[in-house]
Amino acid sequence: MKVSIELSPEYRIPYAVIYADKITDEIQKIMESFSRQETPITALQNEDNLVVLQPEEIYMVRVEAGDTILFGKCSKYRSRKRLYELEKHEYSGRF
Repeated sequence: MKVSIELSPEYRIPYAVIYADKITDEIQKIMESFSRQETPITALQNEDNLVVLQPEEIYMVRVEAGDTILFGKCSKYRSRKRLYELEKHEYSGRF
């Protein structure tokens, strides 16, 4: 999925538009995360795909060679956040 963010002082309330030919599992997960009060975690999969993860999808977080790695059931992801930033996140204690 490609993501584009436009920042401007004229936008007071965030507004998201998703263009797609059909509702995929990834789009469904994003829509569900937008409807929740919790903020999803974004991470890189294969160094070029940005994915949205929910806390229940992550079973372990650790630092490898200076990178924060999130482990899911079948995949691992690289977070741009530092370990202490994830620890302070509202999900602390859930994974």
